[in-house]
Amino acid sequence: MGGRAARPLDKRQQEHVKGQVDDLLRSFLPGYRRQLAASVLQQISRELGPQESAGCQLLRSKKLPRVREHRGPLTLLRGHPPQWQPVFCVLRGDGRLEWFGHKEDYENGGRSLGSTALTGYSVLTSQHGYLHLLDNLCADASGDRAQEESDPLWEVAVSFPLFLQHPFRQHLCLSAATREAQRAWRLALQGGIRLRGTVLQRSQAPAARAFLDAVRLYRQRQGHFGDDDVNLGSDAEVLTAVLMRELLPALRAETLPGLRGTSRAKAWAWTELLDAVHATVLAGVSAGLRAFQPEKDELLEKLERTIRPDVDQILRLRERVAGRLRAQVYSFGEMPWDPELMRTCYREAERARGRLGQLAAPFGFLGTRSVVFGAQDLVQQLMADAVTTFLQLADQCLTSALDCGQAAQQLEKVRGRVLKALPELEHEVLAVGSQALTPEGLYEDVIRGVLLQRIDGELKKTLGANHVPRTLAGCSEAPRDQEGAGARVATDHNADNTSAVLREWLVAVKNFYHSVEWRPAEEPRSYPDEEGPKHWSDSRYEHVMKLRQAALKSARDMWADYILFVDADNFILNPDTLSLLIAENKTVVAPMLDSRAAYSNFWCGMTSQGYYKRTPAYIPIRKRDRQGCFAVPMVHSTFLIDLRKAASRNLAFYPPHPDYTWSFDDIIVFAFSCKQAVKHPPVEPSRFISLPTKTPDKMGFDEVFMINLKRRLDRRERMLRALHDQEIEFHLVEAVDGKAMNTSQVEALGIQMLPGYRDPYHGRPLTKGELGCFLSHYNIWKEVVDRGLQKSLVFEDDLRFEIFFKRRLINLMKDVEREDLDWDLIYVGRKRMQVEHPEKAVPRVRNLVEADYSYWTLAYVISLQGARKLLAAKPLTKMLPVDEFLPVMFDKHPVSKYKVHFSPRNLRAFSVEPLLVYPTHYTGDDGYVSDTETSVVWNNEHVKTDWDRAKSQKMREQQALSREAKNSDVLQSPLDSAARDEL
Repeated sequence: MGGRAARPLDKRQQEHVKGQVDDLLRSFLPGYRRQLAASVLQQISRELGPQESAGCQLLRSKKLPRVREHRGPLTLLRGHPPQWQPVFCVLRGDGRLEWFGHKEDYENGGRSLGSTALTGYSVLTSQHGYLHLLDNLCADASGDRAQEESDPLWEVAVSFPLFLQHPFRQHLCLSAATREAQRAWRLALQGGIRLRGTVLQRSQAPAARAFLDAVRLYRQRQGHFGDDDVNLGSDAEVLTAVLMRELLPALRAETLPGLRGTSRAKAWAWTELLDAVHATVLAGVSAGLRAFQPEKDELLEKLERTIRPDVDQILRLRERVAGRLRAQVYSFGEMPWDPELMRTCYREAERARGRLGQLAAPFGFLGTRSVVFGAQDLVQQLMADAVTTFLQLADQCLTSALDCGQAAQQLEKVRGRVLKALPELEHEVLAVGSQALTPEGLYEDVIRGVLLQRIDGELKKTLGANHVPRTLAGCSEAPRDQEGAGARVATDHNADNTSAVLREWLVAVKNFYHSVEWRPAEEPRSYPDEEGPKHWSDSRYEHVMKLRQAALKSARDMWADYILFVDADNFILNPDTLSLLIAENKTVVAPMLDSRAAYSNFWCGMTSQGYYKRTPAYIPIRKRDRQGCFAVPMVHSTFLIDLRKAASRNLAFYPPHPDYTWSFDDIIVFAFSCKQAVKHPPVEPSRFISLPTKTPDKMGFDEVFMINLKRRLDRRERMLRALHDQEIEFHLVEAVDGKAMNTSQVEALGIQMLPGYRDPYHGRPLTKGELGCFLSHYNIWKEVVDRGLQKSLVFEDDLRFEIFFKRRLINLMKDVEREDLDWDLIYVGRKRMQVEHPEKAVPRVRNLVEADYSYWTLAYVISLQGARKLLAAKPLTKMLPVDEFLPVMFDKHPVSKYKVHFSPRNLRAFSVEPLLVYPTHYTGDDGYVSDTETSVVWNNEHVKTDWDRAKSQKMREQQALSREAKNSDVLQSPLDSAARDEL
């Protein structure tokens, strides 16, 4: 950076570094050999142990981290002296970053200008923070301030920087063109760093575990405790990091005094020197480990030959014992089908037959036995779940001193307790006239809430508390009746004596807890991308989320019933807090915490982007004017999770949910996880009330079409329900499935793409999904003409209706007919793309404007004249997406080169204002599925397409109208002004 480039290592320096590498390998490899033997023994021990964790209902499949290839233009600081130069960067799927001079060099398979594996790097997006880091690199050497002006980073502000910092490698200084590109690259680079850094941790091979243990023991012999991030990367990269840490003090003392230039120029030269040393060390370590590979393979093979013969005999013996035990267990699972055991339920049902018969007509009962059989079905399912749980617990017991006879005795105790509990449920299961007779009461509240809880509780008690301890985390002294609780305390990045205070407290109270887990980390004291101690950077958010996820996993692994999260700066003074929270019987519940201001640990409102929203309900709750337990979209800092609840199984702090697109913030990520954990089915009317007969009609249209893909049965059922509820008669049109069409079918229809068409967001040609969508609408236009339909209404299947939809559309069409308006097409639902100027209102017609450039064909009204105009344009010979074709035909498309292919462009198009339908999901929403974007290119099935998560926010922002562009002069009906207030 204005300074002299660092010279490569001379021969003497290279020989010195190679000698250090040889010393490291001589000291490390003997310990590695020992750990290989220990790791093989541990592997065999695990094979002899239980195959699954006892907490079967809490298991989750862990997907290995992966990196999706990311590429695009960036600006790179390179050369001597360094200058900002445009490059084309590619992040490979294996976490390696390459840069080329031009995009064409990459596409033509040319050589890259440079590349680096992202192991050990960290990403900074603050220029101020990076300059501060450079200043600290050579803080002990004075710089020449007179040369400071020649520093390009000092002179030029970088708008959207991406600084890749490494403790032993040369830094990479990159810059993006936009904030969206910066964010997309930051996320991609962080993914690559995580992937490269966990190569050994993700491996289940004995050699990988042995290597990590050997590194840990080697560093302990050198006087280093804790990981300090040296275990990141492959085996060669890990050993290189270990040696670089040992060489660093001597290198600094020898090299820094000889550097010249500004402080930042010296820092840049220092990183170049470190990069040269690192490359030499990495080459030497890699060569040494390759030379050791044959010896390692021979050692592993010898260990297998020595130990394996005894393993098969042990497994056969264990299987015989397990077979005898399972024979006992499965008889337990047949209990619900034993009529002798269920006779009390039958007897109670028969006794109540007369009264139940009186309820048959109004409530629709088919008979008393159907009620009992329904209960039996559910009990049998619950018993089967209990059997599975017991099998896994018993599998663990088989590896200990517990023999088959002891297990059978314990099982008999469980059996007796459950049998004793069954008669106690009679009055709840079949209490005539009570709410238990409803399906919700019978199945959920009674059986699942009472019987399962008892079965589960007895299993835990009887099969050994050692395997299933209850865990309740707390930050104050636990009462003596909570000795089954556990405490997990994590602290890091401290600039004070927090660790010492916590350690002293844990030593004093450890006897109050069943288990204590202490996770301190004294170093580092700051985050690499932070601007100060109060700055919450992305790496800080991520670290906190990982800590909470580790605590949640620990609680699940030990089968805890509850877990209480408490931040260090939250003080719980009420000793009954925990009992009160448990008594609420909620999956996630928090005590309201006081502060000096209006701030607390909950939100009452949240925007559609996940940010805080002011609501009138917040202050009354915060001031305790309203008291009780309230449903809110967010709790944080201190809260309790009931791990017994089924919904808790889907909760996670890290990684964020696959559908998450909001801000990278720990409390918002968890709130989104809570939101996704529970799916709410549509509200069903009670079967105990009579409903008026529906009389569907076509609302005055000649035909109402509803387009649906045959394989989208869920959308069809939802639309059938919605149209039935609104009494709308319709004709179901089976959509053309573009994904199922082959090239010959496309050619047979004479379909050709519009020359030069490219999707405005993704730069791709037409997809097969868009082709199928166009043909679906095209077929409807043909039917309109063939049948001579004067006016028709067209629905797609991914829309939701606004309130009073039917009445408002009927009134609109009456106004159109009264004014004798000449129209061809009326949008009922759309995405307005022209957002700079208001659209022209139609005089004397309420809620109607002349349509400007628009997307989507959710719903529209089309006339016979309009259908003829669309067909006359012969769109199949120059196809583009249907929602691009329509604006071309009413001459409002902004791309002139598309319009020249169609003439005349005289379609008379209007739009309802405000719209009467909207999409069920927007891009990036939970449950968002696109059959047009998630497809393949129309003429190449190997090129897959998808919606771009990085651009989904941009698409949302484009929906926002400027204040001057709102259609404020459109005539409003009284119904529209009141509709929202009635919701």
